[in-house]
Amino acid sequence: MNKIRNYWKNKKGITLVWGAFFLILCLMFLGMAADIAYMYVVKNQLQVAADAAALAGAAKLDGSDSVDQEAAREKAWEVACENTAAGSNVYLVTDNSDQSDTVSCNDIPNYTNLNIGNNNTVDDDIVVGHWDGSSFSPALQPGQIFNAVQVRARRTEGSPGGPASLFIGKVFGWSLMNARASAIAASRPGPSAPLVICENACGGVALPHLFQFNEQTEGSPYGIAWTRFDQSSDITAQSCLSQTNNCNSGFESTCDTDIHKRVAAFIWHRRTPSATCVPISWDNTGGAGTRFDLNCAFESTTFDSDNKTDAAGNTPPEGPVATWRVIVPVSQSPAGCPAGNTPGQRPYPITQLAEMVITDVIVPPAQGTPHGVIVSSLNCFPCGDWTHLGSRPVLVK
Repeated sequence: MNKIRNYWKNKKGITLVWGAFFLILCLMFLGMAADIAYMYVVKNQLQVAADAAALAGAAKLDGSDSVDQEAAREKAWEVACENTAAGSNVYLVTDNSDQSDTVSCNDIPNYTNLNIGNNNTVDDDIVVGHWDGSSFSPALQPGQIFNAVQVRARRTEGSPGGPASLFIGKVFGWSLMNARASAIAASRPGPSAPLVICENACGGVALPHLFQFNEQTEGSPYGIAWTRFDQSSDITAQSCLSQTNNCNSGFESTCDTDIHKRVAAFIWHRRTPSATCVPISWDNTGGAGTRFDLNCAFESTTFDSDNKTDAAGNTPPEGPVATWRVIVPVSQSPAGCPAGNTPGQRPYPITQLAEMVITDVIVPPAQGTPHGVIVSSLNCFPCGDWTHLGSRPVLVK
């Protein structure tokens, strides 16, 4: 025992030194762990801001090959600024010059005076481009349109706010750390309305044309049907409106969950159909309530307004709706075109998609009278053709 006491007395100084050294080392590792965890939080915050901004910007693309896309850029900047990262708002640099920390989220940049054509490069915080299904390019090829927005949210040197400040790392000489995130959103070439037409309608139907439910026009093989975008042959269709025949009555609380209201939920974009060509079933019988939902959706000047025009050509419409652009699936079945009272008893494949411009929805005043949609333009295209914009953008990267 005395030997142990003597050893401790002789080595006590060295033990204290090593203990202090290991304590400092442990604090360094703990500090690094805390700061790294914090940076993951900041990066996640930046990713949320980038995702939201890209989606918001893509929703405002005007479907042209104009690089300005002012509405899309302003919306992306505004939505990013509504998010925070490392305790401050996420500001996107809008040109080649840096922005100061004093920028306010109310100061949405005016893009009119910016030479955007020279600044739309992959290194910018807001970039419009074309997504072809697998890659993004800010430069268009002949015939392409801007259908995607890339957003880069960051806390780095040269960005508003600068690098994020660390906590414990300051003690050991590293006080700042860079963080960045990016996202690309594109308007997809998926269907936006639960209406199905048959393949032979893509072969040159004379337009305008009344695509009818239940029965086809004499001498015309072109019909239309409902789908729930699944393989169930039960396409029972009920209205999503709490009061049928009242467009302003509000939605039933079960609109998103009731399987019988799924067709109406797709009409009102409360459900999002698959963007891929998959087998589906269709039915063109019944559905009086959903026919009224379709008519209400058509007449609304606020619902899906970016795809509607008034008689003067204004988008969004400033007066009564004159046209509504929707994308519908094109199906093929042994039963032929959706017509008469023949439902699609088996799942049939979506062979392509069609961009359809509706000018009126006919709701019959009595049983047995013609009802359907009047179509002024019909453009059929492959399922993976990203030159046609769907009604809702999605994150693609």
